[in-house]
Amino acid sequence: TAGSTREYWHRLAVAGMGVAGEAGEVLSELQKLDGNDEALIAEVGDFLWYCSEIASTVGIDLGSVPLTPQVRGFSKSEQGVVLIVRACALCDYLKKVVRGTQEADAERVKGLLGDVLSAVEMVVRRAGSSIPAVCEANILKLNARYPSGFPQVSPPTG
Repeated sequence: TAGSTREYWHRLAVAGMGVAGEAGEVLSELQKLDGNDEALIAEVGDFLWYCSEIASTVGIDLGSVPLTPQVRGFSKSEQGVVLIVRACALCDYLKKVVRGTQEADAERVKGLLGDVLSAVEMVVRRAGSSIPAVCEANILKLNARYPSGFPQVSPPTG
């Protein structure tokens, strides 16, 4: 239906904007000199939530996304740049899909998410954590924030 199609595009657009915003937050935490890994992990958790929303919207199990092999030895700030570049590539693709200039292709999204997740893995490993541990911490945080579940928001009409 037209409503479900509109909701699909809305979810992709919102999730894409969330990825872009949270990538900036992760980079901001990486640039701080205090080494507050807890704040970094919280931002990465938020970033991964939006990645999960993208995967869910296009019908991908985020846990099945293969990570792209990484070159090791990046500095902390270089890891942030790699994350930003890969997040921007994902957002650019989503923008084109939402605007209708490219067809939605789940395999393409899966590949772009693999690139993004591999950059996330570098960041969380440096902080002494793992992607599953970050996801678990984020779930606990969100359950505490929304004990009755997430508020349901309808996409705009028109």
